[in-house]
Amino acid sequence: MAAVNGTGEQVTGTRVAANADLHREWQNLRTSRMLCDVELRGAEAQSTGIPCHRSVLSVHSGYFRIMFLSGMKESTETAVQLRNISHIVLSELIDYCYVGDVLLTDNNVQSLLTAASFLDIGAVVESCWTFMESRTDVQNCLMVYCFADSDAHKNAALARKAKALVLQGFVSVSQQPEFLALSNEKVIDIIRSDDIQVPGEDQVLLAVKGWLQHNPMQRRCKFWEILQCVRPSYLSPQGIKDYLLACINALKYYAGGDGLLHQSDDLQVLPGSDAEPLSSRSVARKSYGIENITVCAGGHSETSWISQVDSVDGVNPRTSRWRKLARLPYRVANSGLAVINNELFLCGGIIGCGDSRVTPRTIRYNRTLTCWTDMAPMQTGQGNHSAAAIAGHIYAVGGYGSDTRTLATVERYDVTTNQWTYVASLPTPLEKFAIVEGAVAPSPP
Repeated sequence: MAAVNGTGEQVTGTRVAANADLHREWQNLRTSRMLCDVELRGAEAQSTGIPCHRSVLSVHSGYFRIMFLSGMKESTETAVQLRNISHIVLSELIDYCYVGDVLLTDNNVQSLLTAASFLDIGAVVESCWTFMESRTDVQNCLMVYCFADSDAHKNAALARKAKALVLQGFVSVSQQPEFLALSNEKVIDIIRSDDIQVPGEDQVLLAVKGWLQHNPMQRRCKFWEILQCVRPSYLSPQGIKDYLLACINALKYYAGGDGLLHQSDDLQVLPGSDAEPLSSRSVARKSYGIENITVCAGGHSETSWISQVDSVDGVNPRTSRWRKLARLPYRVANSGLAVINNELFLCGGIIGCGDSRVTPRTIRYNRTLTCWTDMAPMQTGQGNHSAAAIAGHIYAVGGYGSDTRTLATVERYDVTTNQWTYVASLPTPLEKFAIVEGAVAPSPP
């Protein structure tokens, strides 16, 4: 091997690398207390001192390097106590500094990672994260997620992986003791996700009720906030009853809850009621297995153009199979039909045998209960109009009103407030026309 010395002369020789024998010598010096210049103690009051060398600790730990070289009082003391690290964990990390390895297990990896992060022993920190990622599964994913997502550690990649497992195995995870120990913030963080894998929303309600019962005295004041993340539109009939009862009980302990209860009218303003404004909680979770279908609702019978029907049929374009949906609550034809957030809305239409029998009624299809629910009516009863879902709203355009006069009105339905409002009218009254969402280029100046 050739090298060049400081004078520019070529020097031939062999470079010798340190090996395991050197680590053993360092360890022998420590165990025999030879040249040791500091003694470390763990958090326990009666912790036994661990003899060490400042130079060895400074090489491996940024924390000790600063402590011993910055003129702190610990730099001259013969004994230093670390009050936030246990004796066992401290001993394992000091052994690492001398022998170059440490045994990681499911039982010690989190405490070792916490202490190694504090002492700035980067190699151990990295090894602990790698070990935790390799061992993360449905049984421990909730614990790993909380640890990796905490402000003290923050491993975003591992937190995402662990949370995905939590959502995927939510039914079993929610039955683990770790779930019952979660903070209300973490419960909300989990159950608000669209990605929870559950056969139905009842499992989510059951999980949060179990969480409450684990410590009701301390948790009941926050339970109302958690119930806001349950999606009542997808609860079973019994689940809705349990949910409304839980809401009533939660409002008793929630700040401002008395006011909400006094404003209620037979529970009609509580979440889950028909009068509740639609929101993201009205969106189905991805695991519900909802299929996209083309729907035909109402219309005239084949025997008479003045006779309306209440049938609703849907076809799956992928399978080309038709199936019956719940019948409309009334016979209607020439109504508007639109979909927002996977929710089906039918608005207006003609009822009875006279053209003047138009209705402003708006109904929504509840897939869970397989029934239709009344929503806020339109401002004007109309039939032979067109409806479309555009940019998160439903627009009902034109048609004719109760006096059979062709309309130029345009109404917009806001799903978040459950309200119809007038917007800019048509330049020309129209009926029996087509409408579709589209994009056009602006007109030239």
